[in-house]
Amino acid sequence: MPDGFIDAPLSAATGAVAAGALAVSLRGARRELDERTAPLAGLVAAFRCCRAGAARSPSRPSPPPCSPSRPPPSPSP
Repeated sequence: MPDGFIDAPLSAATGAVAAGALAVSLRGARRELDERTAPLAGLVAAFRCCRAGAARSPSRPSPPPCSPSRPPPSPSP
């Protein structure tokens, strides 16, 4: 992305929107989750990130999302 592509007012506006969304999410999570379900939500989030390839090492590139783990079989003659 080139320098100056996103100016300061746009960056501040999107930061404010993100902070507001984070505050609403945290308020809802505090209301919905108790001492038993909060760790479970963390585990689910960790496994989702791992499944999506976000937790892979740089030496082993992750496959594209929703791709089969094996290549499709070649057509028989």
